[in-house]
Amino acid sequence: MAEEQFHTVHIPDEHAGSRLDRCLAQLFPDYSRAKLQTWITQQQVRVDGQFQPRRYMVKGGEYVELRIQHEVTNVESQ
Repeated sequence: MAEEQFHTVHIPDEHAGSRLDRCLAQLFPDYSRAKLQTWITQQQVRVDGQFQPRRYMVKGGEYVELRIQHEVTNVESQ
């Protein structure tokens, strides 16, 4: 079973010039940069409504939507 999570963030101006994956790794420290790169590649990340490559250089001020699906395992107690 998959669980969907939706995150939104406004990229602060001080991140201007950073690569998208590096910027998101700083803004979402609970997720690894490798995982964020995967989600960018799988088009689960939109920047101002558009899919961008992970090498996209942020300008600051963009609006980012992160829609991710996690596989949830159901562990039954005995």
